[in-house]
Amino acid sequence: MSLQLACMVLIGIACAFGAYRNLVQATRWRWLLVAGQLLGAVLLALTLLPPSMVQAPQTLLVLTPGVDAKQLRDLDAGQLTVALPGVEVAGDWIMHTPDLAAALRTLPRVASLRVLGDGLPGRDHDAVGVRALAFEPSAAPIGFVALDFPAAVDSGVLWRVGGRVGGVPSAHVELLDRAGTKAATGNVDEQGRFQLSAISRVPGTEPWRLRLLDANEAEVDVVSLPLRVRMPAALRGVILAGARDAESKYLRRWALDAGHQIGSEIRLSRGIEQRGESVKLEPASLAEMDLLIVDERAWAGLSAREKQDIGEAIRSGLGVLLRVSAKPSAAVLAEWRELGVNLQASATKDQAQSTDTAAINLGQDRPALAIVDAGLVPLLRAEDGTLLAAWHGVGQGRIGIWLPRDSFRLQLAGQGSRYGTLWSRVFSTLARARGTREPQLPHWARVGERTQVCGLQIGADVIDPAGTQFALLVEPSDAACASWWPSSAGWNRVRDENGTWPVFVHTADEGQSLHRAETREATRQLIEPEIPAWTVATRLPRWPWFLAWLAISAPLWWLQRKLAARA
Repeated sequence: MSLQLACMVLIGIACAFGAYRNLVQATRWRWLLVAGQLLGAVLLALTLLPPSMVQAPQTLLVLTPGVDAKQLRDLDAGQLTVALPGVEVAGDWIMHTPDLAAALRTLPRVASLRVLGDGLPGRDHDAVGVRALAFEPSAAPIGFVALDFPAAVDSGVLWRVGGRVGGVPSAHVELLDRAGTKAATGNVDEQGRFQLSAISRVPGTEPWRLRLLDANEAEVDVVSLPLRVRMPAALRGVILAGARDAESKYLRRWALDAGHQIGSEIRLSRGIEQRGESVKLEPASLAEMDLLIVDERAWAGLSAREKQDIGEAIRSGLGVLLRVSAKPSAAVLAEWRELGVNLQASATKDQAQSTDTAAINLGQDRPALAIVDAGLVPLLRAEDGTLLAAWHGVGQGRIGIWLPRDSFRLQLAGQGSRYGTLWSRVFSTLARARGTREPQLPHWARVGERTQVCGLQIGADVIDPAGTQFALLVEPSDAACASWWPSSAGWNRVRDENGTWPVFVHTADEGQSLHRAETREATRQLIEPEIPAWTVATRLPRWPWFLAWLAISAPLWWLQRKLAARA
């Protein structure tokens, strides 16, 4: 039973009891007393539970940081207006509020929002709810408006940073390393886009910087690119080949130089093998293996038992790369098709230049075969979109297909970093997953703004550059997220029982153009032009009903006292 219903029942019982007592009294005032009690009961119920009145919806004008002078001049004093923190505006009709939710609690009739400036910050997105929203942005920001770079890379691997620039014609971008040396430079195209690449070789944290220069070499914008450089995990793998070729030779040499434990076996014919070390394709050895690379001739020489064990190992987490060095036989193609890799004959070989190198036409030397893209994840494409390598998941493991026979030419052309980057991506994508999963760290944290870290264990904390520890309240859910408001710029550390991870916190005034652009884009995602069906029911005030009840109850009380004295 609800509280409202309980109150109504109690008032009804009290009214019925009082009416009964008045009726049994043989006085000429008994009907007046009964009518007064019934009216008093109704007025008391209306005092405790006043009725609601449906009112017309309102539109709220929201001033956000970045609102320009022109937008402020066009404000209407008759418009319901609120200003969020960071907006300096004068006007008696403008309500200053700490956030949008606080304003909406005091204005229940608001059904639509009209936002001016750079848009709503992240804390106010949930407050919009089902309300209609119109966004009128101020002048576009000048500088970096979009950035895409990895938060963590393996040492010795080529990494890229790309993005978009706004409001700076004929601009160019410079990438500076930790010593301030220019590591890469590039021009901004007509759409404002750019892309640079660099290599980080020393494990640790590296504070790279990205500078935007205009046509006169004047600095327009600069942002920090915090990078975590990891030592790649050593993988255990085996290369099986049906004949000696340059591709497998250079691949094995790179894998050993990268710290991987790679065995090799060249099966020249049945019973004649050339081994780098003893290779056994048994369930026990396959369970210890992270990656198996096998070409079509070596696959054809495997026994049925070995193929069955490899299939079971893939479902248990083993990664397998099927490397094509010549046109496979029909039997091999059928067996690979059962593994989810379908190849078909191609009329011509791919002559397109791969996007992974600017000097070598990677994939030019390959069998006249094409990968049938049936739910496969691309691993390497040519510029025309042709698949050169792809993979898909099988159980807990992954199986990939590789067509190029000329990736070793990158090494011969002096592009060892590109070669290492290419095969490092292949190894990390297909190899068996081992080790502790890292939490989802924020890609861009800023002082004073809410930051979220997910995938943490209970009892996690954060340590700022000064060594001060702050406990994190981890939500007991599958995401295991915790909110954090950084107070110190620089490298902070997030720690739980699984390890410690560095997180770079930017100052509040760094990357303002980028921050404004992100806020604008997030607000555009909230735009809802149509006003939903909206009814606002506002409760009437209680005091008129209370005064009416008091005006009825006081004479009744006086009359009952008088009758009681006479009796």
